[in-house]
Formats: sequence, structure tokens, C-alpha cells
Amino acid sequence: MLKDILTEEDLKQINPYAKPNKVYKHLSFPSYDACGSYFEEKGESIRSNKIVVKQEYVLAAKLNPWIKRIAWGIDIEDLICSTEFVVLCPNNEAIKPYLFELVNQTSFIDYCTTSSTGTSHSQRRVKPDIMKLYQFPYNEDVAVAFSQILKPIIEKSITSIDQIRALTKQRDELLPLLMNGQVSINNLIKQRDELLPLLMNGQVSLNSDLSNG
Repeated sequence: MLKDILTEEDLKQINPYAKPNKVYKHLSFPSYDACGSYFEEKGESIRSNKIVVKQEYVLAAKLNPWIKRIAWGIDIEDLICSTEFVVLCPNNEAIKPYLFELVNQTSFIDYCTTSSTGTSHSQRRVKPDIMKLYQFPYNEDVAVAFSQILKPIIEKSITSIDQIRALTKQRDELLPLLMNGQVSINNLIKQRDELLPLLMNGQVSLNSDLSNG
């Protein structure tokens, strides 16, 4: 069962609203559905408790589980997530990629869907304890070997998703300026031509320099 490859984690929850000016990396359902990652939001806009995300976590949505929302924990500061995610922490860090792929499988999503309960179809949840009763054949040596192959593929995918998130943020910031004439296409092209060589050789990153540009 799934619970047999997990360790019980003492989850840390925080109230971001208590620090209204602090910027959090908030992995919510809206952010996941928009870009597969987090949005940067001030605490003042986050009105409920959130889970502090650690690098070793894999996250699976318990609300409306037929909508696949599976996230890979990354090592960045101030990353938090909705309590509508179930935290899955492998008892062996070496099998995290295997765990991530396992809960992405259609059979797992179908199991969670049929196990979910609620008063309406649009608000159904699978209980974490029930989710962790999911059964599958398992061999740890195979899982470790598989994870070694899978890990660089997942990490490359996560990097691409984060770059999309950063570009989407930049687009959303620049489009209103473009529409009201505060910036021009020529200026944007010039900025692109100046920054692209720096990006390619690693002198700037999408996460910091471009989003601040």
C-alpha cells in the first residue's frame, strides 16, 4: 500500500496573513491550474493557513481528485501550499521520483476519484488516510533504479514549468503597460535582445532578473 513507502511527517502550517507585506510563493489550485506552479503573493491576500512545503514532498490534491493536481516539492524559501493538498513524504528520498510518477498514474487518480465523498459532485474529497491505502506492486530496488532514470527528466520538466511561470508573470505585468502606451514593442524587443544572451550563458535567471526587469 502507498502508506508503506511513506513516512509520517510533522507538517508545519503558517498563517501568511499575519505577515501582510511578506511575499510568499503560494501553490494554490488557481496557480497550479494556470501554470503548474506557484504564484508570488503577499500575505495580506492569503486568508487561511497554509502548509510549508519541503523539498522531499510530493503533493496530491484531495479536493476533486479527478482533476489531476500533482506537485513536486522544491527547495526554495517561503514555498507554501493549500491545505487541499495531501503531503506524501517518501520513507526513502531515493524513491521520490517513483512516488511522483506513481501518483500521476491514471489508476491512482481513478482510485482517489471513486474513494472521494461529499455533498455535491463539485466539492468531493478523498480522505488522506484512504488515499494512502492505494495498493500497487512494489519492489524497492526497482523503484530506486527507476527513480535514478526518472529524476533528471522530472527536474528538467519542473525547471521548464518554473520558466513558464516567470514568463507568464512578466507578460501579465507588461501587457497593461503595452496597452496604455507606457512601453512599446520596440522597447520590449530591445530588452529581449539585450537579456537573451545573458540568459543563455546563465548571467541572469527568469526567476529573478527578468521578473524584476
